[in-house]
Amino acid sequence: MVADYIREKLKDGPEQELVVGPLVERLVSNGWKIEQIVYGKNEWKVPKTPSEASKREKGTSFDYFPVDIAVFESPETCGDYRHLLFLIECKQPNIDVGLQQLETYLSLEPHVKLGIWANNPDISSDTLFVYKDAKGLSFPKKKTVKDIPLIGAPISPTSVNLTFNDLVIPTKDTLYKTFSKLLDKVVAQDGNVTRREEQLDQLCNIILLKLDSDKQGKIDPKNEVYFRVFATESGTGDYIKEKFSTFTDIYPDIFITQSDQEIRFDNATIHDIVEKISKFNFIDIGADTVSIAFQVLRSAALKQEEGQYFTPKQVIQAAMKLMDLNLNDIIIDPACGTGGFLIQALIELKELYPNQEREISRWAQLHLHGIDKDAIGIKLTKAIMQILGDGSAHCVRGDSVLTHTWESKYPHLLTNSFKNGRFTKVFTNPPFGAPLKIKYKDAKKSGLSITEYVDTGKDIELGLAMFNRCYDLLKDKGRLCIVLPETYFFSPSYKFVRDWVKDRLKPICVANVPMDAFQGFCRAKTNLYIFEKIDKKKTNVNLESDLVTFLNPQTCGIYKNGSDRFIVNSAGERTKIIDNELLRLAIKYQNGQNDEMFTVPLADTYKADVLVPQYYDYSLQRPFDELKLTHKFEQISIEELINKGIITVSGGHGSPSNDMRNGNIPYVKVSDIRNMRINVNPTNLVSIELAKRFWKTDNGKSNLCAWDLISPSRASSNIGEFAILLPGEEQIVLTKEVFVIRVHENDLGYSPFYLLWALSLTETRKQWQRVTLMQTNREDVGQRYKEILIPQPISKEWAETVSAPFRNYFTSIATAKKEFVLSTGNDKFTYIASVSAFEE
Repeated sequence: MVADYIREKLKDGPEQELVVGPLVERLVSNGWKIEQIVYGKNEWKVPKTPSEASKREKGTSFDYFPVDIAVFESPETCGDYRHLLFLIECKQPNIDVGLQQLETYLSLEPHVKLGIWANNPDISSDTLFVYKDAKGLSFPKKKTVKDIPLIGAPISPTSVNLTFNDLVIPTKDTLYKTFSKLLDKVVAQDGNVTRREEQLDQLCNIILLKLDSDKQGKIDPKNEVYFRVFATESGTGDYIKEKFSTFTDIYPDIFITQSDQEIRFDNATIHDIVEKISKFNFIDIGADTVSIAFQVLRSAALKQEEGQYFTPKQVIQAAMKLMDLNLNDIIIDPACGTGGFLIQALIELKELYPNQEREISRWAQLHLHGIDKDAIGIKLTKAIMQILGDGSAHCVRGDSVLTHTWESKYPHLLTNSFKNGRFTKVFTNPPFGAPLKIKYKDAKKSGLSITEYVDTGKDIELGLAMFNRCYDLLKDKGRLCIVLPETYFFSPSYKFVRDWVKDRLKPICVANVPMDAFQGFCRAKTNLYIFEKIDKKKTNVNLESDLVTFLNPQTCGIYKNGSDRFIVNSAGERTKIIDNELLRLAIKYQNGQNDEMFTVPLADTYKADVLVPQYYDYSLQRPFDELKLTHKFEQISIEELINKGIITVSGGHGSPSNDMRNGNIPYVKVSDIRNMRINVNPTNLVSIELAKRFWKTDNGKSNLCAWDLISPSRASSNIGEFAILLPGEEQIVLTKEVFVIRVHENDLGYSPFYLLWALSLTETRKQWQRVTLMQTNREDVGQRYKEILIPQPISKEWAETVSAPFRNYFTSIATAKKEFVLSTGNDKFTYIASVSAFEE
């Protein structure tokens, strides 16, 4: 034992035993080797005078002052006064005597840089530090024993030994920038590691070492953390490599191969990385640290093409609340990435049982499971879980979807640990996106039942294949929490998904995931879907009494760049309270409070064939209902207006390619429909011959009429905002993604101006928010626009009165345009066909 060896070399006396010995032990714990320290019986001798120093240089005997502890640059230079770094004096009876002695010693030793007086080995006890440079002695600085230099640290008045209490929790924005800069440096300067995958792996190794250092520091927050820089690049590099070697020995099942067990960056790179991140507290942001690092370091070229978007902690926390974990749960994430869901599950259980950490760690070893194809992701998952309290035993590399490959590629997955029907809870955010597919024959070989719902031979989207696997892994009445694009649950092109789901999974709860959560990486609109597996006899399904709960939060605590989002008060001031509606509503759901959410009978969701929170957010309908009560009118839907023959609805013409836009007929896109008008973009004009091909009419003219109402129907946030077509504006080509509503002659009070008034009401516009959903990453209203309600005219006269401002405004514009064209002959401010239209 080092302590025994140290005590053997001490001189007799209480000062040696109670102060000198413990201080030498502290130096060793700070990284200094016992072979570079002189103390005790073999005490260091400081010449009493310059002439005595000359004798020392000649190797003859000399008069001296004995020093309690002397520390040298290295074991090889120990005993050479030219390499003496600092002295520690433990003199009694008081600090003044100690200071005088130190000043004497420092004046007589030409190379020493620091003298320390310490008379108590406790880390928080007061000490005096006297530094020496070319200008002489500095004023004594009052410090503590914990500030005694670490090995390799610069010896200067400004140097500070970091403790855990000194570490700061970085913002997400800071982490993104830090990791991005580090990656740039690695790419630019490190010649040892040049492949991107290896660079990522090596950076992650250092981050894991930093997490371990933080973990140890948190246990003893007043002591130094071991993750730190040295005065030189070589010192830092050698030290970190040595520490990492010890770290890999502690976790042999994580660092399996020889390449896993080495830091291969050059010393300059290691020094830069450690210098940049040593000041941060990583352990208290846990999985977020690694997921952010992974997002940045993976880079778009490597992972975003694979549809792998790491789940923000805010979404994961909400998922845990919605699923209500307990000790009986057996949990798996079959696309675990860097382990966000599994790590949070462990944290949740520790919070539920705060005084049972050891038991929860043992529980995690048996109850938490993860699979991922990415070797680095699995390594990070296992490492973080072990650092935070374990649960890593069943986190393995493999392809969780293509089970027919397990025997040849992943035999370790063939154990009962990963068998179908075993798990009570499944959490996952699978890779998704139309380009990511598995071949039909592979899906069939792996027994995916969703193949029965698609055309034979048609490839299966990876997200849907993973959805299928989650179902297979669940036991009857087990629950699945999955992040999926909402387009799967309303789009006609994905009706087969809903058909597959109906006989297998019962929706329990659906929570809107605000776009900010993933927008930094993709624009696909997603939701958190909670399903319960239907048992074979369907005893857990009742279409009328079973309810589906929908949560429609608008914030999740972060902006699209990952930075924290704070609540802004009524005075327009940003508070310090995180604006996370998603988590707040999830907690309310967990507590059985449903006052801010919407419950819908299961039968109604099947009838509507929609499983999207926004669609069931009836708060968007309430303003119209209140308006109806206040003004005592009846309502009528667009669908009823169509069925009664009062209106017809058609679409636009099409979209000419950019190189065809070189004529004089306006081509109108959805962005040109604003402020109730069609706004012509002079850079978007097509030839008359091309326009005729889009119009497809016998007379070679547009099929549009004056006073038609036009609104975007897709790919616009302005869906439901209508423009009116004036006389003379008919000869245009409309993009296909619009509605064209034409009002037919009737005696009920419906006119184009009344309809425009009714559709422009704030209370009517609010309804469009409910029925406009995100088809992958584009707004889409489908046939749901027919559900929009407007006031039914109380009488024809009433309708004419309320819409009179609209009629007067737009007819006056039409008249002014006609007079302008006829009086000046200048049609540049109107459409090319304006004059002929009025003459007709």
